[in-house]
Amino acid sequence: MKFPLKLFILTIALIVSNIFFTGCSKRKDAPEPVTPIIPVVPVTPVQDEVTITSLNINEGHYNETVLINGTGFNAVAEKNKVFFNNKEAAITAATTTQLTVTVPSSAGTGTVKVTNGKKSATGPSFTYNYTLVKFVWAGSGAYGATNGYGLSASFNVPTGLAANSLGDIFVADQDNNLIRKITKEGIVSTFAGNGTKGSKDGTGTAASFNYPSAIAIDKNGNLFVAENGGYVIRKITPDGVVTTIAGSGIKGNVNASGKLAQFNSLNGIAVTANGDLYVCDTGNNAIRKITATGEVTTYFQGNGITSSPHAIAIDDQNNIYVADPYRVVLKIDNAGTISKFNNPDNLADFSPQGITIDKKGDKYILNSDGKIFKLSSAGIITAVTALPNKTVNNKTVNSLKPQATAVIIRPAITADNQGNFYISDLRYNQIIKASLQ
Repeated sequence: MKFPLKLFILTIALIVSNIFFTGCSKRKDAPEPVTPIIPVVPVTPVQDEVTITSLNINEGHYNETVLINGTGFNAVAEKNKVFFNNKEAAITAATTTQLTVTVPSSAGTGTVKVTNGKKSATGPSFTYNYTLVKFVWAGSGAYGATNGYGLSASFNVPTGLAANSLGDIFVADQDNNLIRKITKEGIVSTFAGNGTKGSKDGTGTAASFNYPSAIAIDKNGNLFVAENGGYVIRKITPDGVVTTIAGSGIKGNVNASGKLAQFNSLNGIAVTANGDLYVCDTGNNAIRKITATGEVTTYFQGNGITSSPHAIAIDDQNNIYVADPYRVVLKIDNAGTISKFNNPDNLADFSPQGITIDKKGDKYILNSDGKIFKLSSAGIITAVTALPNKTVNNKTVNSLKPQATAVIIRPAITADNQGNFYISDLRYNQIIKASLQ
């Protein structure tokens, strides 16, 4: 049987059409092929090691410029950190091989460290030379007993100094036979004494003194005064009440209770936290102890060790430090063990006449010519600065006077809670305020 041609053509067309639409449908419904995403892992560049090869100078003062040479530094200055003896310095310029920095204030001697990110290096030691910033705090330079502000006041051989917790300075104004007070604002007044030589007890100006040479202050604000001429120890309460707590007023060397004891030429005094007093009995070449109840004993006899104990200080561990102008500095610990510290570099002019301990526990020695030495915990005495032994001009930081002279000779020294030193100048009858920078 013959298949009709038209039917054949129609059948073929339907088959082709079906195949076409079926294929289109499958292509439309099929998911697009997915290209896998490969995460990009950031590559951290390997940081060069930081090294310090040299410093252009190995010693200097505050704000002095130092060039640190090495490798591994960051060319962006603020991304580096530099430390002198663990105190951060300012960086003023940087390359990958050199940092320009300025020495930080009061850094002290120690190593230099550079940090860049997580890398750091410790370099050579840098010797810090202190600068003593100073000006006349009180005293016109003329002999007198005038009260007033700053340089308008006058003194007559101010030999002893002590600072209280408020920043007030008390002065044993020896040849005026007065105890003077200088407020932290610089106002000088008479705290006790009438100016007449004597050892009369009383309140304020009703009392009298006989060449007061040294002064100390306890935690309650009580003053203790050693009288070089009266051979007695006086107590002054914060209200100005003066009493005699030890000494008969007769030169001698007697251990006893209170006014039965005898002393000979008293020049230094210090007080412990529990109220015990230690005094330099220079005439007897001894350190005498006075308990809070008034019992006087010889704590240390200087035969063969000292000849003229002159100044004394006590730390918070009750270790006693003694300065003898004849090139001797001693430590006496709680067990009575004596350590004698060497004359630094065998200086011919080493003559320690003042000693003080600041709030950090650092010990400073003032030489007769005005040089300041520091006594380390290891017992090493090193010079940290010097004061001039001739008249120089020093611009003050307040309005006392545009120019003031600061001269030191045969001084005493104390430190306040702010780290300032106060130094007495016996030649020019002035009190100098100073700080190490």
